Amino acid sequence: ETLGYRCTCTFQLVRSSEDQYFSYAMRHKGEPILLKADFFPVATKRIQVAMRALLECLNGGDYPALCNNATSVLFGSSWNDGPSSDVFVTLHYDKPLEEVEMEWSLNALQVCLRCQFTQLTGRSKKFFTTVKGGNRVKMAGNIRDLVWLARRREDGAILNVSLENAYQNEFIEFDCLPVHYSKPEGAFFHPNSNVMCQALQWMLSRISDIVQILDKPARLLELYCGCGAHTVALSRAALLDVVAAVEIDPRLVEACEANCRSNGCYNSYTEWKQIQDSKRDNTSGNPTPVFVFQGDAGEWAKKSLYARQRRQRPPSIFARKSAWYDYDFNIILVDPPRAGLDEKVCEMVIDGPFKHILYISCGRDALKRDLERLADHFLVVECLLLDLFPRTSSVESLVHLARKPTTVK
Repeated sequence: ETLGYRCTCTFQLVRSSEDQYFSYAMRHKGEPILLKADFFPVATKRIQVAMRALLECLNGGDYPALCNNATSVLFGSSWNDGPSSDVFVTLHYDKPLEEVEMEWSLNALQVCLRCQFTQLTGRSKKFFTTVKGGNRVKMAGNIRDLVWLARRREDGAILNVSLENAYQNEFIEFDCLPVHYSKPEGAFFHPNSNVMCQALQWMLSRISDIVQILDKPARLLELYCGCGAHTVALSRAALLDVVAAVEIDPRLVEACEANCRSNGCYNSYTEWKQIQDSKRDNTSGNPTPVFVFQGDAGEWAKKSLYARQRRQRPPSIFARKSAWYDYDFNIILVDPPRAGLDEKVCEMVIDGPFKHILYISCGRDALKRDLERLADHFLVVECLLLDLFPRTSSVESLVHLARKPTTVK
């Protein structure tokens, strides 16, 4: 789909010097380019409706506190696009908002109800205030979502990932597994639901094949896990023995933990010893246990390399604080920012126990560089290109790499 797919959009607010009316604009080479309409056809329908409603309020003259010093606006909506889907609106200001907080909140409450926004937030430097459902709230909320996994009962294979329960009335040999998500306002989440579902289906297919050829239980380390968009679905599919997920943003860590709990796949760190001492039965169909850590991927890699070096020393001086850094993961899933993998992450992957890499990339140059770094030790098994932002040059690249037999750790 080339229209109506984008569920996060940011626009500059440009105010005319003649009539003081606002217009939406997008920046190109540092200059604002005005939109020719009060909506953005690439955005979800829910965002398009919200754009029209907000601009009407800003230009109506009834809500001055919302207008004064407004510089930009962020719209975020659910992956499931519909008239009742969540839509969050965040207005940004270049002057301190706390000085007019009460007046802003009163205006925002009226606009939030009138436009049927799930939440309306105002942000200035080091300050924010939020209204939701006709009330002022102390914390920004989360966008709710639901994704369905169609799993074949006979062998547990995931045959479909979609935003709708596609198999609910068709075949009794399928289980339709709901995966619930909660995504924090203002934090990163996948902007294209169609691409996200296709990527998830590819990942699950790859892991299903990997599990068949591994000689040990499938243990996955996920770096840059975000709010758990991949993590929770992988757990619900029940293909793996254990998942450890690492993310640096504390908001996304909290969201990932909450998403794991709400889907029944989260375990506290104190339970790890019990899992380590007993083999998990993946045929039960229960969600794979997930352990979420806050931290930088590069720092995790450094500690992992150090821990594995210490493992080679005599036991008398061996004293590790965590069993995770040198744990024998055999699959690693990475979804880094556009800049690609930290150099230490590549070093950890090469020197560590990993036999398979699933690399999700939105930066082609960085992906090329990282594949060259790994080329002496890993072979590309399969890859897939997805049209991340149709009508642009942006793509999402998904690559499965397997360790060369001569370099197995």
